[in-house]
Amino acid sequence: MKRFVIKAGLCVAAIVATLVPAAGSAGAVKGGEHTTHDQYPWTVVITRAGSAHPQKVSCGGALVRPNKVVTAAHCMDPQYGDIKDKTVIWGRTDLTTTAGTVAKITSYWKVPEYQWGSLAGDDVAVLTLDQNVGTPSSLLAIAGPGDTALNAVGTSTTLSTWGKSGAGTTSADYDPVMKKATLPIIDPDASGGCKNIGWTFTPEKQLCFGPVKNDTLGVCSGDSGSPLVASTPAGYRLVGLIESGDSNCAGPQVGAKITQYESRIREQLGDPTGDDFSLGVAPDTLSVQPGQSGTVKVATTVTGGAAQTVTLAASGLPAGVTAKFDPASVTAGASSALTLSAAASATPGSVKVTVTGTGTSATKSASIALTVAGGGGGGLTNGGFEAGDLTGWTSGGTGASSTVVNSGAHGGTHAVRLGATTATNGESTVRQTFTAAASGQLSFWYAQTCPDTVKYAWAKATLTDDTAGTMTTPLAKTCTDGQGWKQITAQLTAGHTYTLTLLNRDDNHPNDPVHTFYDDVTVASTAISASTTQRLDA
Repeated sequence: MKRFVIKAGLCVAAIVATLVPAAGSAGAVKGGEHTTHDQYPWTVVITRAGSAHPQKVSCGGALVRPNKVVTAAHCMDPQYGDIKDKTVIWGRTDLTTTAGTVAKITSYWKVPEYQWGSLAGDDVAVLTLDQNVGTPSSLLAIAGPGDTALNAVGTSTTLSTWGKSGAGTTSADYDPVMKKATLPIIDPDASGGCKNIGWTFTPEKQLCFGPVKNDTLGVCSGDSGSPLVASTPAGYRLVGLIESGDSNCAGPQVGAKITQYESRIREQLGDPTGDDFSLGVAPDTLSVQPGQSGTVKVATTVTGGAAQTVTLAASGLPAGVTAKFDPASVTAGASSALTLSAAASATPGSVKVTVTGTGTSATKSASIALTVAGGGGGGLTNGGFEAGDLTGWTSGGTGASSTVVNSGAHGGTHAVRLGATTATNGESTVRQTFTAAASGQLSFWYAQTCPDTVKYAWAKATLTDDTAGTMTTPLAKTCTDGQGWKQITAQLTAGHTYTLTLLNRDDNHPNDPVHTFYDDVTVASTAISASTTQRLDA
């Protein structure tokens, strides 16, 4: 069994158990299946004038920046032509067409330790193109220090390529349509593994991809530099690049271990160097009732260098609210669950809670817009109707249908329903008078079932400034059906006394009963600050 660098039109065989650099003349990996460029939009094909392939295929590569491609270094070996005679094609499923974009290579960088013709690793290069190609969504993320688990035996990777379909030279061996294949990472020392069968193999720099020797699946000439990707919750990651494989396209195959070169690749891309991470929260808004709690996910991602320990903390908590992280510190790339718990005596209102992650070389933060709903605050009583009744409110209206329900609430477990699931006649209201301790904002939520028209039925809310003798209508007459919860706000003046009236009107028609839920009536001394995520570079 000979091992070759799989480069189009070339067979660098000659050492014992030699490999072919996979830069070959190829339609695509032997035993693969047809796919489209839209499925693996980062994949590019590199052509060269001297290739024996009908479409001049030489190598593959991965688009990682609009004008940057990662590929195998041996694809740029001067022995096989000057870079001015090579092109990079993006966006073309069938190489017999003119789809996509064709770019020239202006320069390249290779790992300095790589020696032309070597099969011992360091076979990685970054190409710079003469123009931007692709789209933002087509750029492939590089596996970094936080992704080393992807190098484990058993990881399933996907290869996308235009390499040859067989070791022969018939038309069947040259398939111009893009193909894909699933290649698992295997133990190089196991039976049939890359090292076990006598190939030159450097575990620190290379990965061994299956399957082992077979007659149905393996990389061929033209597959060199083609990307091997693994799927993660955050998207695909570039795990390896094809370096070499069996001369009969029969497996196994050797690929560059990208995590080994990630920091040096990023230097060539102009990315920040050194250890770094990002931090974010989801969701970034949270509403809790007094006596209850809510949880958000705090996620960290390695953005440069090695993963570091990140200690988490929360600040800006209102009185009666506590924060607990599980776990309290993570290794960058991992997540923590943040639980915010409001005591029964927690001060209602809206604040911005800042989550800070302190690492060994960087500190990052993100924020959560927290609303403690429940009691209402600012003089309001039972604003979330969590008392289970209308304590603090006065009901009325000619329809006289005001019921606190324990299902379908916006926050907590209770809400008030004005109107009913059967027809009611006229207006049903609840109202409450309160004094604003400070200038700020009144907020409430409503959800309406109104299969009628606003001519006959509606929801409405008025806010009377009893001190100034004026009235506003935060919620004008509206009739919507099944549109879910919506928030309404109104501004308040410190020291003024207000009367808030929430209303539902039904016209007593038996075929279209109308009702409205109201919930989480709160008063905050300041408006909710916009939630932002920011980087605080050390």
